[in-house]
Amino acid sequence: MPLLVALRFLQTRKMPGGLSTPDPKQVDRAPAPGFADTANAPLRRFSRQSQKMRRTLGCLLALLLCGIQGLSAHTDADLAMRFFAAGGAYCARLAPEGVSLADETEWTIVVLTGTQNTQNVFRIRTADPGTSGARGADLAALGLAAARVWRMDRSRTEFFERFTAGLAARQVRARIVRFAPPKLAEMTARQRADRYLEFADRGSKVSFSKVPDLSAEEFARFATYVND
Repeated sequence: MPLLVALRFLQTRKMPGGLSTPDPKQVDRAPAPGFADTANAPLRRFSRQSQKMRRTLGCLLALLLCGIQGLSAHTDADLAMRFFAAGGAYCARLAPEGVSLADETEWTIVVLTGTQNTQNVFRIRTADPGTSGARGADLAALGLAAARVWRMDRSRTEFFERFTAGLAARQVRARIVRFAPPKLAEMTARQRADRYLEFADRGSKVSFSKVPDLSAEEFARFATYVND
């Protein structure tokens, strides 16, 4: 945006004394020698400088747009897959699309990671760097990408296609645990919602040590699920 503003500014800029930016055709025309030629010299120099500045800003704008397009080429699914393939992990609760989490009497918790990550315990709603080496803002951004892939049909479809292919190639792994806290079925919907928020907000740990890795076919069954 600053570059676009600068370009418009140069195109509409008025010279001191109410003069407009001179026409290049008129400037390039050979003037008659004398006092008029000497008086117009500053205008010609200003016009040449303005043209050079416009060309420079145009090049910078083109480079900026190319950079933005390059960044947008990395979708959430792409970032999440790179994170998992490098050994990063993401743990979250899932539920069938259209089903309220508060109505469920059993929790479905998933962990996604790479095959080189041998950990069995993960924190709910948390991106774990594992062997990826991601830290700080990078880890936070990758965690957001991993969470977002479940929330839009287009992203989820792309992600599931790539993750199931990764499972078949034994590059990534997925595990699911199902459990219910005591008396969850006897609670009201509001109580169940509060119970889960309490569990999630304190970053509770979930163990996957007693469940096997999912096959590509088993994981594909969760393609219509969304995360919390």
